[in-house]
Amino acid sequence: MTVELIETLCRIPGVTGDEAAVAAEIECRMSTAGCETSYDKMGNLIVKKKGKMRPKTPVTLYAHMDEVGLIISKIDKDGFLRFKTVGGIDPRVLLSKTVFVGEKRVRGVIGVKAVHLQTKEAREKAPETDKMYIDIGARDEEDAKNHVRLGDFASFDDDIVYFGQRRVCAKALDDRAGCAAIIETLSGELLYDAKAVFTVGEEIGTRGARVGAAEADGGVAVIIETTTCADFDGVPENKKVTRLGEGPAISFIDNSTFYDPALVRFALSCATENDITHQVKKSGAGGNDAGAVSQGFGGHKVLSVSMPCRYLHSPSSVISLDDYDNTKRLIAALIIKLGEQGYEY
Repeated sequence: MTVELIETLCRIPGVTGDEAAVAAEIECRMSTAGCETSYDKMGNLIVKKKGKMRPKTPVTLYAHMDEVGLIISKIDKDGFLRFKTVGGIDPRVLLSKTVFVGEKRVRGVIGVKAVHLQTKEAREKAPETDKMYIDIGARDEEDAKNHVRLGDFASFDDDIVYFGQRRVCAKALDDRAGCAAIIETLSGELLYDAKAVFTVGEEIGTRGARVGAAEADGGVAVIIETTTCADFDGVPENKKVTRLGEGPAISFIDNSTFYDPALVRFALSCATENDITHQVKKSGAGGNDAGAVSQGFGGHKVLSVSMPCRYLHSPSSVISLDDYDNTKRLIAALIIKLGEQGYEY
């Protein structure tokens, strides 16, 4: 199931603000697995799965459905599309990449003024996005408007590559890998009741999670994410935030959340007791839905369990399927341990 599920989810276009198709796919799979599904006013998909018993401490799993991408802001008289980025994207990863634009999935390629026409100063630095355009092969503005509209979203090419030691390269692994891990967990038989919230709007300020925090019900919220991986040559050891293949990373702190140290150690002991390969995230950089969930509706205890991901927020993100498998194992183990032992606030 794993490979097919990750491929299917990553291939669906779901730039922030356009998550409906992703939600529909997840809802279908969760309903088929015997889960109860509903939506809140933000568009978050809420999933409940009955287990054999009620837990001492309920667990709510979170993963965001949206991906970084582009939105069309102008159509030139020559038929080229100007765009704005949606979410944090390094402009250097965009040049010459292929994209799909709008509901018709119109193919395009991201271009910029030819290098021999640029000034010396321009050639010495990465071009800004307002100097780029999407070429869809249109003759002129009128022709382009027959295929795309202002406000259409553009997502990266959906090609998926498997290589090396169980590595997978694709767009939108942030956070479709997290969504897939939760889907697989809740598709099986559970010992204890569990809940999941598949959120919208994470890439532009964790907006969905601010509303979705209501579902944590005073239990423990576990955010399943991907996180920066800087495990290559030239990076100082203390800057190698996580390492690919060394298991899911558990955070003590990041830019949005200070995690309860006792709860973090509870999770680390759970991983150790179940012989699950895992690591501690070495940096406090970044942030995710945990910040919004921890502060929402009176506050909640949160954990962040993240899969290391190389080249995050690019068309060619890379994760390890071993890390993915160990993330699923850790999710299942946490549901059982919190269900059996509970966690005192």
